[in-house]
Amino acid sequence: MTAEWKPESNLAKIVYEAGFKYDPDQDILFSRRDARQRRFGYAYAYDVAAPAIISAIIDCEPFFFIYDDKHWMIELWKGHYGLGPGGEIGVYVSPRPDPILDATIGHRPHDPDNGKFFVCAKDSERLQMSFTLNCNGTSLFSREPQMHWWLTGFKWGILSTPEQLTMDLKIGFPNGVMKEQFILAVDRAGYDNIQIDGNTVGFTFARPTTKQPRFDPMCASVVETVRKNNAERVWRFSQLGLPNSDPNLAPAHFGAYFDAYRKNRMRKPLLDVMQGHNIAKREANKALNVLLGSETPWARIIDFCKRIIASFKG
Repeated sequence: MTAEWKPESNLAKIVYEAGFKYDPDQDILFSRRDARQRRFGYAYAYDVAAPAIISAIIDCEPFFFIYDDKHWMIELWKGHYGLGPGGEIGVYVSPRPDPILDATIGHRPHDPDNGKFFVCAKDSERLQMSFTLNCNGTSLFSREPQMHWWLTGFKWGILSTPEQLTMDLKIGFPNGVMKEQFILAVDRAGYDNIQIDGNTVGFTFARPTTKQPRFDPMCASVVETVRKNNAERVWRFSQLGLPNSDPNLAPAHFGAYFDAYRKNRMRKPLLDVMQGHNIAKREANKALNVLLGSETPWARIIDFCKRIIASFKG
């Protein structure tokens, strides 16, 4: 095992600040447990906006279930992320309804029952996860079993499509009850290659069974543009002749890709998605103010109290 990677160049520091580290043993980037993304939860609008925000052309597969009186979502992703192929497993929880965010950022036009905004799993809710990402049947890299809320891996310098990638994954649960609820969710999604070992569930994510956001008509032109831009990014990266993908070695201008992870860059793409789903601009902006921190918690409390008072008057 090589020494732990440290960000030293300007690009490496940008990568680290964006929530990622570099694994020299496998030549991949991966998400930190304390990544800034943990503050922003997850919802359907993020998947629709992914091509515009992070140049990601990806397959998404969410699994929904109820456990411990909370709504859970475990979502899988695989595809091309700007500079190369990658995969993700995320664990999210909706402990209670959020009238502002559920109806806007969480809105799922094709699955209203699961139209919720989810927060990222707390440390006590993390699960043991692992996966291997394959391209055309050949392993690209593996993420070893570890307790996490967002297990990821990204390999720079390879051009890929979601259809070329498969993910062999395993998720361990704290008890049999939670495991069974997840198995039911996977079964409902149409998977039949489930392997069970105690409280660990494994299967292969190849062709998604749920409706894919990247095929949403509002995404078509963006996806095609991103596809061309990604091909150019990968070609430019390959021309550098670097020995590996260590961000300490790459030119600083590649850091522009990671600017997308700044919260001010999220606003317009998410607003476009919500308006495309017929959500009023005023409501969409209100939700973004809550999500991105420009509306204080007290404002939300006051709004909630107004709703309660109005319900009594009604």
